[in-house]
Amino acid sequence: MSLKEILTTWNEAIIYFENGKFEEAIDKFRQIVDPSAKILFNIGVTYLAAATPHHDQALKWFSDAITKDPFLAVAYFQRGCTYLKLQRYREAGVDFQSTLEKMRGSSLIDYRQLGLPIKLYTSQVLMNLALVLQNQSDTQGVCKCVHDASRLVKDPQHEPVVVTALSSLPTPCLSLLEFPIKELVFRPAKSLVANLQKKDFLGQAKVVSSMSRHDKFVGFEGARKCHSNPASPNPSRKSDHLSVDNVKAMKGSLTPPPPTRPPPVLPPTAIRDFNNKFLQTSSGQNGHVRSSSGERSRPIPPSRAPPVLKNGTASVKKDKPPRPPPPVLKRKV
Repeated sequence: MSLKEILTTWNEAIIYFENGKFEEAIDKFRQIVDPSAKILFNIGVTYLAAATPHHDQALKWFSDAITKDPFLAVAYFQRGCTYLKLQRYREAGVDFQSTLEKMRGSSLIDYRQLGLPIKLYTSQVLMNLALVLQNQSDTQGVCKCVHDASRLVKDPQHEPVVVTALSSLPTPCLSLLEFPIKELVFRPAKSLVANLQKKDFLGQAKVVSSMSRHDKFVGFEGARKCHSNPASPNPSRKSDHLSVDNVKAMKGSLTPPPPTRPPPVLPPTAIRDFNNKFLQTSSGQNGHVRSSSGERSRPIPPSRAPPVLKNGTASVKKDKPPRPPPPVLKRKV
C-alpha cells in the first residue's frame, strides 16, 4: 500500500469519525495494510466513541498499539482509564505506572506534533493513580500521589482538582481525569493531506491569436509540421521527390561563382627601395646593425670557434688509457 493510499484512507476515516459515523470509520481504518501504532490507537478510541462503548474491543486495539510501539505513553494511559471504568483496578494501576515510566520524568508530553491535539500531564496520571489506590484502600499511596501531583501540576484545568484533593487528605474526593473522546485520535499532517489532490499549475492552453479563425491548434508548431510533412517521401508522389543529383545540380545553380581578383601591381621603385632599406647595412655601436635608413636592428651574433677534431671525430672527451692485461697465474708443480 503506497503512502498516498494510506494518507487518503486515513483522512477519509477521520472525516467519518468527526461526522459521528464510527462504524464506517472503523472499516476505513481496517483497510490500511500493516497499520502503525497511531492507526491501531485510533481504532480503539473509535470503539469507545460509539453510542454503546465496546470496552473489550478498545482494550484489544490499545494492546496492539502498545505492542507496535512500546513507548506510546498515551496508549498506556488510555488503556488504564478503560480498565478503571471496568473496575479492574490492578491492571489500571499497572498501566498508570507504565505511563509514568514512559514519560521519563517529564512534566508533560505534547502530542500535537504527532497529530494528536492533546497534552499528557504527569499530574493527571498521578491523580488517576491516586484514584486507583483509593479504591484499593491504600491511604498512604493516595497521599503520596496527591503530594507529587501538587508539585508537578502544570495545567490550569487540573490545578483546582489537585488543590481540593490536597486539602481533603487523607480521604480526598477523586474523579477520573481523562481526555474528550472527540479529540483523542491521531490525524495526518495537513500539509500531506493538501498535496493528495492533483494540481494543474499550467491550466488549459487556448489560442489567443491566429492567422485563421479555424486554426485552434495549441501544441508545438514544429511537431505539427513534422506530422503533416513526414521526412520519408511518399512513393505515390514521385514528382515531389528530388534525387541527390537534382539536389546537387540545384545547389550548383544557386551558388554564385567566387569573384575574381586582379594581381597586385607594384610601383616601379619597389625593388630599389627594398634594397636600400634592408640590404645596405652598416655596423653600429655595441655590436648592433644599422640599416641605411638609420634604424636600429638586432645585434650581431658572436662568432663561434669550430670544434677541435681528435682522431677524426668531434668528441671532446679525453682518451682513456688502455686497460692492462690480467695477470697470468702459474700453477706450482
